[in-house]
Amino acid sequence: IEKGENFRLEFKSDALWSLNHKNQDIDKTNSYDLRTYKQKASKVIIARSIAALLNSEGGNLLIGVKEKKDGKNESEIAGIQPDLEKLKTLEKDFSNDGYKRMIIDDIIRSYFPQKIYNMLNNYISINFEEINNKTICNIKVKPSNSRVFLNLEGRKLFFIRTETETRQIVDEELVDYCMKRFLS
Repeated sequence: IEKGENFRLEFKSDALWSLNHKNQDIDKTNSYDLRTYKQKASKVIIARSIAALLNSEGGNLLIGVKEKKDGKNESEIAGIQPDLEKLKTLEKDFSNDGYKRMIIDDIIRSYFPQKIYNMLNNYISINFEEINNKTICNIKVKPSNSRVFLNLEGRKLFFIRTETETRQIVDEELVDYCMKRFLS
């Protein structure tokens, strides 16, 4: 965490930040993700990060860590407590197990191909770690041996990890990447 994000490590402060946004506020936002995915935006962003790691060389997604964007490489341990509170207000299981089930059911099952969900343990493990009395969620992702497209709003989208960002690739760039990265 002290070294900051890199090709195999990504930080997200929370997984449920978009749940409480009202449609009238969403219509006024400049955020493409909020306008497109509305209250599901935060879960879609987590899904994209996981897919990018699967399609690249694997790595870790840490939820509960805020990346500092002020030019410094420092990050803040925020913890997942705000997300657990949101689960509680939704009358869902707000334990670590409930959080893990939310990631599996609301993100993996919803946006990923069935093969990832059916063979989850081959690709993804979800653990919790205590740092400075705060719980972070560590999603460890192994590289996939085949292409993983996300199903978002009826479209199949492909994401990769480059340096410290998750990005979508399409067309010729996608073909070239897949030919070089995947054997099958």
